[in-house]
Amino acid sequence: MLYFSGRRTLLEVDLVRQEIRETEPLIGADRRPVSATSDGENLRIVTQSLDGAEELLVHSFSFESPAPDEDGTHIAKLSQLMRGGTAKDAYTIPMSIYPY
Repeated sequence: MLYFSGRRTLLEVDLVRQEIRETEPLIGADRRPVSATSDGENLRIVTQSLDGAEELLVHSFSFESPAPDEDGTHIAKLSQLMRGGTAKDAYTIPMSIYPY
């Protein structure tokens, strides 16, 4: 299961292994998460501007090394599939196509 934290990080909860892992901050402070999907190797986060603008951005990430760090509490660093910063290179979905 994936959950967003107030620190703009994503928490992965593994109920079978009873583990919780956390990413580094993934989205800017000016955006709020709408949804996240993961296929085990890639992560896509849909965000909306805090001002409620009627467009959503999709940020794509890849797990470079999915093993947890030394103390087992953080997911290993994510590297972006797109070049540059997440907000600049994210692609946009109009609300009329993808309402939340």
